[in-house]
Amino acid sequence: MDLNTFPKVDSTQITCGQIPEMKEWIKKAANAGFRENWHNNNFCKLVSNLFYKGGDFPKKKKGIDEEIYLNGFRYFRCWLGSFNPKHEDKIAVCGYVVSLICDVPKSKKDKK
Repeated sequence: MDLNTFPKVDSTQITCGQIPEMKEWIKKAANAGFRENWHNNNFCKLVSNLFYKGGDFPKKKKGIDEEIYLNGFRYFRCWLGSFNPKHEDKIAVCGYVVSLICDVPKSKKDKK
């Protein structure tokens, strides 16, 4: 994965929920199938739980550079804290970002 995968965000953008490249990332998430099926996607379910209940951000995928992981996490935080996007877009893009940098275990239901 390229270091330029995620837009660079600073602390002010994270705090104020100012999302760079918002429309582009909504398209990326939709093209990857995250927008249409966000209710049934394990990554989006994880994001919803983080949004509503809090919790720990998942560990990075093996082979993902630490800088890419941190850039993705910062971009994720920018999205999650913003009031701008529709909720469905927020969850879809955040789920997509998590899928790029993290391993999310399958739910017990999915393991059967």
